[in-house]
Amino acid sequence: MTNHYNQNSKGHILPLTDRQKGIAQLLADGFENKEIAYKLKISEGTVKNHVQDIKERLGGMSRANIVAIGLREGFIEFPRETGEPARRVLSH
Repeated sequence: MTNHYNQNSKGHILPLTDRQKGIAQLLADGFENKEIAYKLKISEGTVKNHVQDIKERLGGMSRANIVAIGLREGFIEFPRETGEPARRVLSH
């Protein structure tokens, strides 16, 4: 079966930075961009840029595809055993 995400010449997916892996994990945990920004103390625009970069490295796929590839490739852990709820909704 052929993978449709971007690969280097050896057939491996293009590597994600540690920050991108962390954001992918938070996507898997159910956080939205605004919540990720709050949690990481970065702007929502920066989160959007990271998510777009992740999508491009993985072939322009959706957030759900990011999570699926992350689980398959091992850079996302699910379910995570952190001792805190997977998703905490911010109050407005």
